[in-house]
Amino acid sequence: MNGYRIPGRRAVEIVKDELLGDGMEGEVYPIADNSAVCAKIYTSPHDDVIDRVAALVGLPPARWDGDHPAHFHVAWPQAPLVDERGRPCGFVMPRIAGLPLEMLGDARGRHQALLEPTWRELLVIAARVAHLFDMLHDVGVVVGDVSLKNVMVTPTGHVTLVDCDTVQFTAPGGRLFRTPKFTPEYAPPEADQLVHRPSTPAQDSFGLAIMICWLLMEGQNPFAGVLTDASLPDDVQQNVISQNNRLLWPDRFVPMEGELPVEVLPPEILALARRCFAEGHHDPAARPRPGEWVAALNRAQYRLMGCRENPMHFYSASLPSCVWCARIAGGLLDEYPPRTPLVPPGPAAPVPQQPAGVPAQALPEQAGIGAARVVAIALLLVLAVAIILAVMSG
Repeated sequence: MNGYRIPGRRAVEIVKDELLGDGMEGEVYPIADNSAVCAKIYTSPHDDVIDRVAALVGLPPARWDGDHPAHFHVAWPQAPLVDERGRPCGFVMPRIAGLPLEMLGDARGRHQALLEPTWRELLVIAARVAHLFDMLHDVGVVVGDVSLKNVMVTPTGHVTLVDCDTVQFTAPGGRLFRTPKFTPEYAPPEADQLVHRPSTPAQDSFGLAIMICWLLMEGQNPFAGVLTDASLPDDVQQNVISQNNRLLWPDRFVPMEGELPVEVLPPEILALARRCFAEGHHDPAARPRPGEWVAALNRAQYRLMGCRENPMHFYSASLPSCVWCARIAGGLLDEYPPRTPLVPPGPAAPVPQQPAGVPAQALPEQAGIGAARVVAIALLLVLAVAIILAVMSG
């Protein structure tokens, strides 16, 4: 045993030679006698972190059920941990299966992460991410650090928020625990101001809109790319602040090879995204809430077309034909290839060739086959004559 325990309860043996994950604040390890949970051990635990964990354990998400018995919506702290001296040092949380959402930005990653790597499945996953944000906002929790790395996805497309000890919430006693960090690629334009004031669900909504666009547009962040104005920096965070967005002003960006047209997004989804990045740029209250995204994404799933050429191709019914087949015809790779690629038939057996310089004649194998055929035909003729003679004599 290595001295860790849950206060007032049993000891916990942490497998220190098997690192599951690490970050700036601490490291995550398995627990020896329970594969369903793991432990996060802080590198330098301070009072705010310890108080934060103690408060998180008592909040509603700690008791949430998942979509099925083996699923968790959140990798929420379940119990605090202390070391051999009784000092708070971390917490126990569910051990989450799956891969980070950022794996879904290309065909190879999708095939590795999902049992059904289709665009239809990405719509389902986007709706589940939005539903997760909606659940958290309903209980007063702000994600704060919105990032593809902080959401795990299982092979069946179920999602889980990890790194939950950084969320913003108000403890039962009224103390506000603010979110300590943001990921620049998903932070709202007012992120710099949040250093001095609490976050709101509207900040999450901005990052959520970017995540949904990223999922449905082949890993393309609408704020990423090379600007046509070479004097400006190619920086996503600066593009967010300057409102340089491909969905609103595509002419501000140098066209990318293989770039998806914005029309790949279903009309209602595109309208919500533009509302978030246009009106919502200056007015956070105008940003679509997670529940609006859930409803729109669910409706979009019932307005899909299947492809006659490839059963893995799905596209919005607002398009005249399969956008994925059109891209293949244009020389691009198939982003949604068949789950089990068809194996082309092997080459035909080689025909024996006449050796150079040898007179044209049958090769030994061919000669043997020809002689056998002659003998067989002769025997059949003899048999036929014998039968005829027997009939005539009778």
